[in-house]
Amino acid sequence: MRTSTQLTLAVVGLLLIGAAGTASAQTTLKLIADIPFEFTVGSKTLPAGTYAVDREWSNIIAFRSANATGAAFVIANPAQATAIAEQAKLVFNRYGNRYFLAQLWTASGNWGYEIPKDRSQRELAQRAANHERVMILAKR
Repeated sequence: MRTSTQLTLAVVGLLLIGAAGTASAQTTLKLIADIPFEFTVGSKTLPAGTYAVDREWSNIIAFRSANATGAAFVIANPAQATAIAEQAKLVFNRYGNRYFLAQLWTASGNWGYEIPKDRSQRELAQRAANHERVMILAKR
């Protein structure tokens, strides 16, 4: 029994070390963006303002306003573009006067994150007469 427990602990330890190595090997996402409109991240609507955008853990992205008026966390899916971006940017889906975060892209790379559409955004997209993509450049 004792040998089985030690073996289990050793395997769990190796898995944790491997996961930590993988997480640290990924490029850190740290952006600052001036967003001039109210927008929705996941299920939370945030006011216009300056936001720090950070990858907290794995695919969890945090938005924190510079003046502490809003914060949100969202689970994002890794994405890869065919071309390398010149500058970091945030991409929003616009339906009428509502903006939803859709993507985050890093500078000098071809990777980023896509934010899954929630139920309210999917319903709004079906009813909307037009849809527009809006890009906001970010600073690193």
